[in-house]
Amino acid sequence: MADMTQHKVEPDDTRMGIERVEAFSDGVFGVAVTLLVLNIQIPHLANAQASDVINELLKQWPVYLSYFITFMSMGAVWIGHHRTFKMYRTADSTLQLLNIFFLMFVTLVPFSTAFFAEYIQQDTTIRLAVILYNVHWMILGLLNVVIWRYARRANLLKSDIDPARLREISASFGLKGVQGTAIAIVIGLIVAIFAPQVTVAMSLLITFLYMRPLLRVFSPVPRSV
Repeated sequence: MADMTQHKVEPDDTRMGIERVEAFSDGVFGVAVTLLVLNIQIPHLANAQASDVINELLKQWPVYLSYFITFMSMGAVWIGHHRTFKMYRTADSTLQLLNIFFLMFVTLVPFSTAFFAEYIQQDTTIRLAVILYNVHWMILGLLNVVIWRYARRANLLKSDIDPARLREISASFGLKGVQGTAIAIVIGLIVAIFAPQVTVAMSLLITFLYMRPLLRVFSPVPRSV
């Protein structure tokens, strides 16, 4: 007699809604960038003149520089993370773990930033500071690429994505986007061996490139018909 028992298909309880993954990721990003401001210290001077306080504040220029570069770069990474995760319909266990691994390096950003700020002003340690800082950013960029490529290969993207939008996002992970930035960082690491100050300037330049959308503020506002 044939087995008429119907086997129920068990739901995949390892999958998670993208909204929950994004909410957790946003919280991690928010905490990481907030911690950056703790590197900026208030001068504690007894019976100080205003000029003394200003001088002490100016001595913290590496902290201001590292804060600006890191905060704006983290903002760009967060925007890219949000843009890509909007295109996923679900997150399987592998995507969840890849994202957690990525966020682990996000939480290390305050450390690498503080290390960068502390040691770029010393000739004997500037190379180490620049190399560690840029390697950290390269890892973050490569993990972004890994997450995107896995999601596409695992068929986790939404089915109704506009093809033009998909090409745009894919291009952002190519030579004109994340991969291009990673290559620039590798070049910067090589340059850092001989001229670490140039690598710092390159990091600042990349930060300004992230800020290009701000130029739209100065564009003429289209008139409504």
